[in-house]
Amino acid sequence: AIFTLHGQPASGRETAMKPLLLACDHWRRAGVLDAIDVSLVHDEPRLHRVPEIDAEWRRHLDAAGVRIRLATRVVGIEGDDVLLETATGALRERVDLLHLLPPYAAADVVAASGLDGPGTGGFADVDPETLQHRAHRRIWGIGDAADLGDARTGGALRHQTRIVVENIRHARAGERLERFDGYTVAPVTTGRGRLSFAEYDRTLALRRSLPVRARDEVRAHRAWYLLDRHVLPRLYWHGIVRGRA
Repeated sequence: AIFTLHGQPASGRETAMKPLLLACDHWRRAGVLDAIDVSLVHDEPRLHRVPEIDAEWRRHLDAAGVRIRLATRVVGIEGDDVLLETATGALRERVDLLHLLPPYAAADVVAASGLDGPGTGGFADVDPETLQHRAHRRIWGIGDAADLGDARTGGALRHQTRIVVENIRHARAGERLERFDGYTVAPVTTGRGRLSFAEYDRTLALRRSLPVRARDEVRAHRAWYLLDRHVLPRLYWHGIVRGRA
């Protein structure tokens, strides 16, 4: 079984860890995990750029016996064979299960409208701090279509929306614009009923926006699973999407 991650551009990249860890948890409970060769293929040299998140992911992957293969990527599929490209050459491996994190790109309309820019890869060329378009000052960009680095999650969107609303008001009044710090969140279900809820910004520093301070958010716990499973969906669908939060 091979599961994949890849660097940016990606939307909610960290959530691709969920199928891997949930599958391992299921196979462990079924008593067959030791008979399965499980690999995680990632095209970057590090599992995660935030050391604390990297350590927590490795803790669960090591416990499940997952082979971590960094600087490696899937370049092709031929029948039951997967073609891999590594730092030392090409490999061909037969697999029974392959989970691919798909490539990600902005909608064609962004580039067709001239809203992208050099080096953005087709994404809207906005200032990642003010979220204002660099060339068209009355255009603002948030979410997956904007060139904002790692901040492509629902949690990041919640912060971006507030910044844009305030900055439109500030721009009209000729006031100083607020800055978006690149906040994003990496909620990863590590097993049945347990989740790691890690928040960080573009400096790779951990952040905490939840009103709970008594527990480490990076360390997987049932409380974070219940929050992600039952509370946040209501907040997104009934609050953020409707403009109430």
